[in-house]
Amino acid sequence: MPPLEIFFMTNVDFVLIDDSPLDIFIAQNIIDRLGLQGQVWSFENGKEALDFLSAQPRPNPTLIFVDIQMPTMDGFAFLEAFEGLGLRFRQHCDLFMLSSSINERDVQRAKSFAQVRAFLEKPLDMDGLRDCLHRFGFMKH
Repeated sequence: MPPLEIFFMTNVDFVLIDDSPLDIFIAQNIIDRLGLQGQVWSFENGKEALDFLSAQPRPNPTLIFVDIQMPTMDGFAFLEAFEGLGLRFRQHCDLFMLSSSINERDVQRAKSFAQVRAFLEKPLDMDGLRDCLHRFGFMKH
């Protein structure tokens, strides 16, 4: 299926971290339908994603979408470990926290991490992703 819209966008990669195969499928489908460029990787917990990211050389600009509630390593444990990757790597990444319920305590905790750009309700939807990408300068008309 051709993309719904074509936007000018820098080449950006996506990392989806969520233990729900359905939410991963939805997010990947939205990225595809928007015609976004770059690689898309998905992981079912923070540890798998962290292992992958720490093995990468200097990345392309990367948008990381992290669910809060996951087994093995939840979203907040991932954020704490992510801070240890070093500035050379982190400066190319922007994080977005995902949750099926918006808990004000979780929102405030997420805001305490400098890399977190926004707290989004899941499942991710077309308008939410498009708004996020526009707001933070990753997508232009």
